[in-house]
This record gives sequence, C-alpha cells and structure tokens, in this order.
Amino acid sequence: MTVDSPRLLWALLAVPVVFALGARAAARAARFARACSPAASGDVAARRALALGLAIAAAESVVAASVIIGLAGLSIGRRPVPEGGGSLEVAMVVDVSNSMLAADSEPTRLERAVMTARSLLASRPRLTWSLVAARGGATVLVPPTDDVAAVDEALGFASTDAVTLPGTNLGAGVRAALRSGGAGSRIVLVFSDGDDRSTDLGRVSAEARAFGAVIVAVAFGGASPVEVADAEGRPVLSSDGSRASSARNEGTLARLAAGSGGALFDGDDPASLAGILEIVDAATSGAAGAGARTAPADRSGAFAFVAALALFARALLSRLRSRGDFA
Repeated sequence: MTVDSPRLLWALLAVPVVFALGARAAARAARFARACSPAASGDVAARRALALGLAIAAAESVVAASVIIGLAGLSIGRRPVPEGGGSLEVAMVVDVSNSMLAADSEPTRLERAVMTARSLLASRPRLTWSLVAARGGATVLVPPTDDVAAVDEALGFASTDAVTLPGTNLGAGVRAALRSGGAGSRIVLVFSDGDDRSTDLGRVSAEARAFGAVIVAVAFGGASPVEVADAEGRPVLSSDGSRASSARNEGTLARLAAGSGGALFDGDDPASLAGILEIVDAATSGAAGAGARTAPADRSGAFAFVAALALFARALLSRLRSRGDFA
C-alpha cells in the first residue's frame, strides 16, 4: 500500500467529529419526535428519528473519509504494465518547492534545473519525454510525448505556482511520472536540492524498481544552508517559527537513486550532462528498464465512487426525513 500525500491522512481525525456532530443532531431529532408525537407512539417515532439521524451521520462520515483518502492518492496492490517495443520514455521530475528558489546555484537552483533539462532535451530530441512538477504534491505538466518543443515550452511553467501543496514530496513526483507513462523502458530524472523530509525513499525506489524504471537524481544547491524565501521574496518559516534554511542534501537523492539502480549527478557541474546522457543512451539500447513491470494500483477512483454513493444515500435519507417517512 502506498500513499502519495500521507500528510492529508491526518484529516481523517476529523471524521469521528463529523459523526459525533451528526449523532448529536440525531439525538435532538429523537427528543423532538418524542415530544411532538402522541404518547402511545412517541417512543417509536423517537427510535425511528434516531435511526435516520445516525444513518445520515454515517453517510456523511463515509463521504468525508472517502474524499480524504482519494485526495491522498491511496494505492493498494499492484497492476501489471504491458511491455512495449523497446522505446524509451524519459520522465523529468522538477522540484518546484520554495527551497529551489535559492541562488546558491546560478541563477537559482530551479532555473539551473530547467536549463539542465532543456540541454538534455536538445541533446536527445527523438526520445519520448514527459514533465512533472513536484512540491508537496505533483502535477503532470506534459504527459509522454515526442513533441520536444512542447516539453521545452512547459519547462517555463515549472514554478512554485505549478503545485499548490507546500513542502517537498519527491515521492509524489516520481509516482506521477510512473503512472503517466505507457509501455517501454523508463528513466525518471529528478531535479532537486534533496530537501525532502516526507518521502519514504526506500518505498519509492522499490516502486520504481518494480516498475522497471531507473531513477537518476540531479542535485542542485550548495553544501552550506541558505535562508529560504518564496516567489515574492517573503521568508519561509519553519514549524517552530524560525526562518527556514536549506542546503543540498545529496544523501537523500543518492538513496532515492541507488534503490532503483540509478545514479546521482551534480547539477552544477556541466560535465554531469555527459554522464546522464550515457545512462539514457544505455537505456535506449535496452540495457535498462528490462523485465516484467508492475505499478501501484491507484484506488482514488474507487474511493470517489464510494463517496458518490454515500452522498446519494445521504440525500435520499434527508428527503425521507423531510417527508416524515420515518416519523
């Protein structure tokens, strides 16, 4: 089982509160039904009103839980991915968190990453490319395509505005890159400073390896921490209220890459481009990404269906209550 945005699951703590509020309303409705009914039938009316109110509360709780789990991106089990004809897909995951706006990589970590991505595109224009922006969540900016110009243009939109969820979750970006592609070998290029404290690195690497994909991490930023500001220049604060700082974390990126059989490169070193292209060329010739592939089975659609059913049931129960069918 995997979750794209595990922090969203904390919202499940609100589900018991939703049910408790519904149960309280049901108890009030039962007292009202008893008071407004003849003495002989007051207890029956109260029990029916209570049952209906509790059913509505349960339906509301199911809706809330299903929506939260669906938004969190829960995957249960794995699904087979059909093999292709040996074509290579290169998925680029660009970290667009606020720490990537630091200027210890010239002109900034993010701009340097975009420049590197564009150099790779220009060097291998005949491959299939895709682009994902990752922050606290992930957004597929361009699904797999051989239109290099479209990917190059989309790199201009790889900014902190591309993803609304704050923080850094490279795992969400890698999973989005794996799910957005089709058949064939896969290389996932992760452009980041490695300042990620929420990704289960071992699990993400194992998922990529099971998929038959190789993660190649490209690190940006300096070894010394620098203060982090957002796109408007306002300081970003840590959870304790102090000003946040960030340095390149090669250890995070190295573990992410090594677990899938990939490699780590220094994005600030122009010579790294040749090493990245060497891995890409080896995969093109069939040296990487071979074997049976599986991917996490995304269950978000199933939870959306459950939420819709529960919402329909809640509407039906409300209509019954308004008509007095349970009174």
